[in-house]
Amino acid sequence: MQLTRFDRWLRERYVYETLIYTLSEPAKLPKGIQKSSKDLGPASHYNHLFITHDASAADELIQQLRANNQKFSTRIVDRDKWYVPLIAPKGKSVTWSFMWLIIGAISSTVITHLVIKILSSAEMKRILAESWKMITSG
Repeated sequence: MQLTRFDRWLRERYVYETLIYTLSEPAKLPKGIQKSSKDLGPASHYNHLFITHDASAADELIQQLRANNQKFSTRIVDRDKWYVPLIAPKGKSVTWSFMWLIIGAISSTVITHLVIKILSSAEMKRILAESWKMITSG
């Protein structure tokens, strides 16, 4: 399904995190960047991992790494939080899900109101009573 601007904003703000892998530590880390204590292992091409949820902080660090000619790699991944599947379901738009939920709730309320109104009329009660007599009398 097509994502709305609101869906994209939710994902950028609360779901995505930027992983920046480098060979050596930069001289100064911008505000909002955390150094991960996760061991990258001997098979990794990189020695350090930095994590940020802020795109501007990631851009600032990337510019700093480019200016110093340092080798780096970036990845944008989903955070490992409990709320991520709720606000960013895979292949679905949370906005359209809410819209369909609201439309369904309004429709069911209107239909229930109409059924109650129809069944409470005296004429309908008489017709239903006659029908019930015909069914039960055989």
